[in-house]
Amino acid sequence: MANQMKIFGVTRNVIGLAIILLTSSLMTMELHAGTIFVSGDSNITTYINNPGIGPPNDNPAFFRNVLGEGTSVSIQHTGSIFGPNSGSLSLDVFYDNIDGVSSTYVFPGEITTGSLSGIDIFFSVTPRNFTDSEVSALRSFLDWGGTLFLMADFSVAPSVVNELLISLGSSLSVIRPVQTGSQILTGTQIAADPFMEGVSRFYYNAGYSVDSNDGTGLAFDEEGNALIAYETIAVPEPATLTLILLAMLSFFHLGQRA
Repeated sequence: MANQMKIFGVTRNVIGLAIILLTSSLMTMELHAGTIFVSGDSNITTYINNPGIGPPNDNPAFFRNVLGEGTSVSIQHTGSIFGPNSGSLSLDVFYDNIDGVSSTYVFPGEITTGSLSGIDIFFSVTPRNFTDSEVSALRSFLDWGGTLFLMADFSVAPSVVNELLISLGSSLSVIRPVQTGSQILTGTQIAADPFMEGVSRFYYNAGYSVDSNDGTGLAFDEEGNALIAYETIAVPEPATLTLILLAMLSFFHLGQRA
């Protein structure tokens, strides 16, 4: 009996130490809410590197605002063997030309937790279907405060974007086609939002409208349909560790009573 009590006492001490370590882990986990942007058109990148060409617009200011204080950009290569699509290429050139900012491509099948490590914002222009492992990597990327920007247009089915958004816990969705042809959005078509600071003329061509739901619309057509929206994704609490901790605390308490 004495040996059993001694063993129980040692076990209780080990559990007590484990509780301390788990508590410390829970207190030091630095998960941050991530942000998802969705545009129904990829042509918003068309003139960001050519201010003297095309209609005057402030799209470059928008993309600079989206990056914020970030310094590392990753762009999914969704082009062909001949090179990335025009939207991806425009983004790469734009961010590479900002002092202190680096931009890299990630090829299909290479979206992993490792490839997204240290990245501030990940762009997918006209995305294709994502694998389960890629979705998992993007979810972790958002959990640690990353920013995901998805750009659809008529070359990609809305379902491709929407399935990913659902998997990531976002309420945003790409819905119906909007007016075709180049448009310059002004006035009330541009939201009063920090991401639109310095933007009074926004170029948009053709694509889909975006249902912002729990998110925030940033640019709108003449009928008030959101064309670009964003949403901050809530970070899940470390529920598994919490349950383990509670169970161990209960066991430890019972041991003390014994």
